[in-house]
Amino acid sequence: MAVIKKNELSTMSRKAIEEKILELKRTILELHGEGKKEKVKPLKKAIAKLKTMLSLSEKNQGLNIPSK
Repeated sequence: MAVIKKNELSTMSRKAIEEKILELKRTILELHGEGKKEKVKPLKKAIAKLKTMLSLSEKNQGLNIPSK
């Protein structure tokens, strides 16, 4: 099952994307703590996809998103 659905991703705002990234990072930490490191890869891919969406929206719309 996908972490984020395609139609959900296209309708997310910048703030929602940033919140989702934080949520996924917390989930990764929880999985590492439980010893389930094999379940982390899909979450990392989802974070990368979300960061790409932020970057593309910044380039296309000229948003001033502070880099972290």
